[in-house]
Parts: sequence; structure tokens; C-alpha cells
Amino acid sequence: MDTREWYNLFAEHEAAGSSPTYERLARAVGESQPLVALLEELPAPKRQPNLLFASARLLGAPIDDPPAFITYVLSSWDEVAAVMQERSTQTNEAARTGTLLPVIAQISGPIALIEVGCSAGLCLYPDRYAISYDGQPALARHSTVHIDVATNGSVLIPTILPDVVARIGVDLNPLDVNDLADRSWLEALIWPEHNTRLARLRAATSIVAHDPPVLLRGDLVETIDQALALVPSGATPIVFHSAVLNYISSEDRKRFAEQLSSHTEVVWISNEGPGVIDGLASHLRPPLGAGSAAFFITGRNGSDVIGISDPHGTWISW
Repeated sequence: MDTREWYNLFAEHEAAGSSPTYERLARAVGESQPLVALLEELPAPKRQPNLLFASARLLGAPIDDPPAFITYVLSSWDEVAAVMQERSTQTNEAARTGTLLPVIAQISGPIALIEVGCSAGLCLYPDRYAISYDGQPALARHSTVHIDVATNGSVLIPTILPDVVARIGVDLNPLDVNDLADRSWLEALIWPEHNTRLARLRAATSIVAHDPPVLLRGDLVETIDQALALVPSGATPIVFHSAVLNYISSEDRKRFAEQLSSHTEVVWISNEGPGVIDGLASHLRPPLGAGSAAFFITGRNGSDVIGISDPHGTWISW
């Protein structure tokens, strides 16, 4: 799709019902021919709405007045474009662990978590967060990170926390929660009205900072074998990702799937948008009152559909 259409669809299908500020900004960008023209000078992956908005916010752009936002971005385009070129969308939503924990908790014995496209690795700690399903008491109830998840269908509510013996992340540009610039970027990626998410991000980064994961810099296809080599003997490797494979080519997705299938001991959990992984589709749709039409399909081993989930982790349907 062209850039104008991209921003209009973002406003209609992703921001609507979730962030009125971003809905207004996306529509304003779509109506600004000069800004659309500048965006189209960037490589296609660098034109995405989340990246523009986070980059502009990092630099201090006004976001409550769409015309003022457009004026700011146009007048500061060199600075905004430089951030967009340097950074990438690395939304590290710890609440997505609420989607993953019911799947992970079914695997007995020690496990090694490997997240590809890990950003700062906040999703590598599902056993350290207080995740409550339908208001039930959380297993890690003393955690400073609180995640509330509504369930639909036959979700297996975890009754015991997984025994995590290794946490390994892979990213083209892993972020360090102990680095001020990286923390500022993570916060800029949180949508304006999502104050609960911002508080959760800050609490999660504090936990991770005291017990950081092993982070490998590299392409997920080229680096996954290196990550698997770090798994302790006797542990089941669980490779997972959320909203990552849509950023790589279909050829690389196929290569990644083939690599994982060659490691028979690996459990592969995917959490991606519809159509990203061939063969994974669901008739389920977001529950009434979800606030957004967007959803991820949660799959296992590239072929089994488990259900769908909110991209920000507030609900899951199996």
C-alpha cells in the first residue's frame, strides 16, 4: 500500500478505540501531501506510523494538536528522519507474557526462553510478573509488575510457574534497560493514553535491570543457532516472538521455520498478526468491547493454532 493509505488504515484499524491522539495524528499525516512525500523518500520499513510518532515524541513534538505536529515534523524533518533511520519499532510490551504464560506453563521441567526480536528482553520474564487471569490471584503475587488478562474459550490458566533456567534474547539492535537513551526510546514507543502500560514498562525494566538476560545482536535467521547453543543441558528450549516476523521477508520466514524444525527439541511459540505465518489462521475475532480490531494469532510449532490475543496483552481467546 502507499504511505497515505498506510496511515489512514493505521488510524482506522489500530489507533481507533485505543489511542485517539494517534488516530488524529495518523489522519493528519495522511492528509499532508508534503509530509507523505518526505516519508516516501525513506525505505519502506522506515515509514511506519509507530516509528514516526515515537521519533517525533522523543524530540519533543507536540502531539495534542495535529496541525502543530505536522508543522513541527516538517520544520524538523532532518532531525526526525535521523531518529527514524537510526531506531526501529521495538515496542517491548511486558503484558504479552500473559498471552505466552498459559502455553509455556504446560511444559514440564526446566526451560530456556529464547525470544527473537526481543528489544530489551522484557518478555523473557513471565515467571517474574504478577499475571492475573479473570481476576484470579497471580502466581508471582509479590511482583511489582501487574498484568490483568481477560480470557475467552478453553484457556488453560497456569497453576504453577515455569522453571526458567536461561533467558536469551536475539535482536538486530538489543536495547539495554540500564542505558538512559534506550529507556527513553522504549518509553517513547508507548502510546500517549496508555499510562498503565508506561507504569508497567518502568516496573518491568527495573526487574530486568537487576537480572539482565543474555542478549545477542544479530539477524534472527543467522543467530538462532547461536542462541540455541547457549541452552543448558537438560532444559527444553522455547523459542518465541511477538510482532516480529512481519518485519522480515517471506523467504526469511521460511528459512527461520526450517531452522526451528531441524531442532526437534525446540518448542516454537509464535504471536503474530494474521497472514504473517502461512497456514496459521483463525475464525476467532476480538471480544466485544476489546477497543480495537487488531489481534495476533498465537501458534505452536508453525502449524497448530492456539488462539488469538490482544497485541497489548489485555485479553486472550483460545
